[in-house]
Amino acid sequence: MASLAEQEAERLRVAEVSVQLYEVRRGKSEAIVWSLEEYVNRGFDAQSHFQHELRIPEQQVLGFYTLEGKPLSATIRRLAYLEGQPLNVEFTVGSPVQPGERLRVIRLDRSRAIAETMQKDAYLLALDRVPDTNMAVAVRLAYFPKGASVVRYSPDTGFSSVFAGKPTVSWRNSDSNPHDPAPSVTFRWSP
Repeated sequence: MASLAEQEAERLRVAEVSVQLYEVRRGKSEAIVWSLEEYVNRGFDAQSHFQHELRIPEQQVLGFYTLEGKPLSATIRRLAYLEGQPLNVEFTVGSPVQPGERLRVIRLDRSRAIAETMQKDAYLLALDRVPDTNMAVAVRLAYFPKGASVVRYSPDTGFSSVFAGKPTVSWRNSDSNPHDPAPSVTFRWSP
């Protein structure tokens, strides 16, 4: 998905790419969100230490990983006396990033809870809003375990498929209307 988003960003001449995969696990009331994050070394020297701010609760952050899946050593802290302030995340990479080069990492988070049962055995997964194409090419993908079935998804510009026997739904902001609501999927567990 990341390479498709990059190709589309190049075609549209947009510098930023946003890719998020929502992995729903059977029996869980939340999804795991895999987010592709990009950092640029804007300095004049090679850089192996990066900082980032997050505006989510600390207990939602599961970790940072290389694209190859190796965990990155990360320190997450919040100033205790400033409630509501963003988290300060610092991590170090093994190979320094040269000036002007980009570093891509994967951040894993717990998503907000999946909606309670809407009908008999039907659940709703609401995804993050997709940015406008003049800001970034964005891809959102919902991935469900075997035994789940997609009932419907919104907006209808999404694409539903089955990958390795597991249902998926994906959206790309360049295929949708900027006034569309944030993507969502209604799904069921099959017995």
